[in-house]
Amino acid sequence: MVSRRMGIPDRSDPSIEAWPPIVSASHGAAAFEVLEPAGAELVAEGVAAETRRGYAGDLGRYGAWCSQRGLAPIPASAERLVNYVAHLAAENKAPSSIERALAAVLSAHRLAGAARPDTKAARTAIKALRRRPPRRASPSCAGWWTASTPRR
Repeated sequence: MVSRRMGIPDRSDPSIEAWPPIVSASHGAAAFEVLEPAGAELVAEGVAAETRRGYAGDLGRYGAWCSQRGLAPIPASAERLVNYVAHLAAENKAPSSIERALAAVLSAHRLAGAARPDTKAARTAIKALRRRPPRRASPSCAGWWTASTPRR
């Protein structure tokens, strides 16, 4: 299940880059309004610590993936989101993890004041992943137990 709550990276952790920027752009204007630290702290307190940590990791990976392709993380297109879902699937991420990563990207858009990207195709791709056979255990774990193994 994907949390519908707003996620914000834990900016006190030095290993996490300050991404996404918490700004909102005025339509048609060049000026940006930055969320001040006190406001950011209040918003962050309203989000569970595990959600913040999860979203921070998801957003860091999404930002790196975009950077490798020369893309700005925000705004995301529907095609970019499908490509990112395919990338995560190729890394053997579970559909639930991919759902959370998508939720993190949507949260970043909300925080940045950007338009919500179309997620229909990305969610359809995740449904396709759910219909695939379950992932297999790694070879090092496979076969350690058989029906003839005595129970203790």
